[in-house]
Amino acid sequence: MKITKSQLKQIILEELLFEDLTSSDKKEIKDIAKTAAEQAIKKAFKEELEKEIIKALGKKATKKEVAEIVKTVTKKLYRDLSITYPHLIDGVKI
Repeated sequence: MKITKSQLKQIILEELLFEDLTSSDKKEIKDIAKTAAEQAIKKAFKEELEKEIIKALGKKATKKEVAEIVKTVTKKLYRDLSITYPHLIDGVKI
């Protein structure tokens, strides 16, 4: 019985498709799927977060709140530095 080239290709293809996966193959497939899922989740989360931040920072009230928080933190930082490290503030060049 003679086997043609196309029949040989078909037999090899069938053998490869029905070959049992080794544990390392299964682990590699699992890692690839996990990485792809993590990337998709991170991308979706990042896009949603950016939309919400743009929406929140676009309001004037939010900008004023952020400015007040920055002022408060700056004042407290200055107070702490001036009491704890007065030589640090003296060394600041303007």
